[in-house]
Amino acid sequence: GGRAGQPFGATLPIAALGGLPLTATVAISGIVTVRPSVLRKNALYVQDASAGVMILLKSKVEWPALEPGQRIMVRGKRSTYHGEQQLKVNTLADLVLVSGGKAVPPASTSGAAITLAQVGRLVQVRGTYLKAAGRDLLIRTSDGATVRLHPPTGMKKPRYRKGAPISAVGIVGRYDSTVRIQLRGLPDLGIVGGLPDTGAADLPRGWWRWLAGLLLVAGAGLRLRARRQSIRRTTGESAPRPGGRSPAG
Repeated sequence: GGRAGQPFGATLPIAALGGLPLTATVAISGIVTVRPSVLRKNALYVQDASAGVMILLKSKVEWPALEPGQRIMVRGKRSTYHGEQQLKVNTLADLVLVSGGKAVPPASTSGAAITLAQVGRLVQVRGTYLKAAGRDLLIRTSDGATVRLHPPTGMKKPRYRKGAPISAVGIVGRYDSTVRIQLRGLPDLGIVGGLPDTGAADLPRGWWRWLAGLLLVAGAGLRLRARRQSIRRTTGESAPRPGGRSPAG
């Protein structure tokens, strides 16, 4: 794996990367927020106090297992992927696992604050469900902004009714001109303040009326069945037995 505890020397704050020319080689230190290949093959995200950034690991290299909360140092070449900044790391010598630790808590933010300046950061946003847009989900935050939630490949997209209160955690990402929150999985999605649980299909409007009607129909059916059984028992008791005599008149 990476060489534990051996720093490269001076590192830059992640926020300073934007001022460097493309292809510049730079070293940074940060805490892992997304493990490799969750959002994109061989890519992970790290974050420091100033910003976050995507790290692209070269394929066909036996990289160490990396988990959220671990602090790492990386040295890589600055580039972009569909407009989003990334550091390309090519060899094991360019990645150092510094220490373990606690996962970074998401920063609570408003919908209007989901901008290019936040790309790479782990955030949490709340709003109400609007609609599906292809693979994505759209929510409306309290400040009137529309936020796009982008699930990872393979995640089953939950269904919600319009207006359902949604809480979402994820990495702010950029894909060409679109800024969106990239979900790491179903645990990043939840209904605020009630059912259904995270990832479950939402109940339709007026579900309690539907349930009450179903119970009424079921109750009426049970009562009718009990009445028929009672009639059969009464009829059976008064009817003559086979081969027997009718009661005297």
